[in-house]
Amino acid sequence: ASISVGYLAEINIRLPIFLGCVPLLFAIIISLQFKEVPIVNKKSFTLKDYFNQMKESVFFTANHTKLKWFICFVVVVGTVSKIWFFSYNDYFDLVNLKIVYFGWIFFALNIVAAISSYFADALSRRISDSVGVVLMLASITIPIFVMSIFVCKWAALLVLFQNLTRGYITPFTEHIINKHIESDKRATILSIKYSILALANLVLLGAYGQIIKFSSLVAGLQILAVFMIICSIWLIISYFKIFKN
Repeated sequence: ASISVGYLAEINIRLPIFLGCVPLLFAIIISLQFKEVPIVNKKSFTLKDYFNQMKESVFFTANHTKLKWFICFVVVVGTVSKIWFFSYNDYFDLVNLKIVYFGWIFFALNIVAAISSYFADALSRRISDSVGVVLMLASITIPIFVMSIFVCKWAALLVLFQNLTRGYITPFTEHIINKHIESDKRATILSIKYSILALANLVLLGAYGQIIKFSSLVAGLQILAVFMIICSIWLIISYFKIFKN
């Protein structure tokens, strides 16, 4: 599908959107046929119980140094990755990449993410958590920096590195959660993480949009690279201080 989109867009830029509505319509119809599995031995929870559980998890997070580092790490990597992702098409256009190759690159992105995710568990067993942290930060920071300095077609291929992190980060973060957080708090902690991540995306994506609106895409990438360098240095130094035991 990704490959065909590039060729269809060369005919008419709106053609992939119109054709994409067909499988989307089928997906909606199929999803409406789903039935919820009955819950066995369901426990009753009041609204007060949910708020108490949420309050306990918030206080637990606020007083858990390793967990706070973990959330900061996920927010930085997740938000910068999303900002970078939304820069792809504009960057491809900036370096005059033919639109037919857009689909090929996005096809390669998904293949890289799939391979990275498939081997994530095996890789986690072979390397330490600290090495995993450094590799993920480097696979985002270095390509963004290079793309912002050398604006050319070959630099566009560096977006593949972002999907190495995309495939690896979920198994890696789940490993950290399972290692440092009690099972009864994991679901709520994950909710807190996603809430903070969503808020960070809202703020930083808006700020990035204003930056490239009043300057340029290249300037935005350069600022993003500097931001990522500063955050990476802080995250790596703080990791070794917090997780040294």
